[in-house]
This record gives sequence, structure tokens and C-alpha cells, in this order.
Amino acid sequence: MPCEIITLPDGTKCHVKFAKERAKKCAFCGNPATRLCDGVSEGNLFGESKPCDKPVCAKCRREVGEQDFCPEHWGQANG
Repeated sequence: MPCEIITLPDGTKCHVKFAKERAKKCAFCGNPATRLCDGVSEGNLFGESKPCDKPVCAKCRREVGEQDFCPEHWGQANG
């Protein structure tokens, strides 16, 4: 685990140990996620759309070309 020595405003030094980043889990089945969905989510109040980016595992993802889709956005690829 990474660690760092930090100096506080009063001059005291602290040794801080950071936790490892947790592995992402599939948003649909809970298995370890390997990809993020490339589908487009509905727009926000200003009509701007954004990528879905839900984590998906190899079992739940649908691959089209070089893009990966979650089960919710699979229709965008086929539509």
C-alpha cells in the first residue's frame, strides 16, 4: 500500500498509509468488472448527454466492434 509523510501546519510529521483502490464490481451481477459501458445516458437538464460508464463484467457486457455496452444500453448498439 502506498504511504506518504505529511507535515502538518504546526510542524508535526505524520506517516499516512493509503488503502488500495477497491476492485470495481459489475453493476448487474456483482462479479469483478473488466469494462465500462460506452452507451449514452439520457441528457441532463441542459440536454447534454454523457456516457453511461457503469462497470460491467465479461458475462454481462455486450461487445459491438470496439465498444462495450451494459444490458440497459444494448439496444443502442442494435437499434
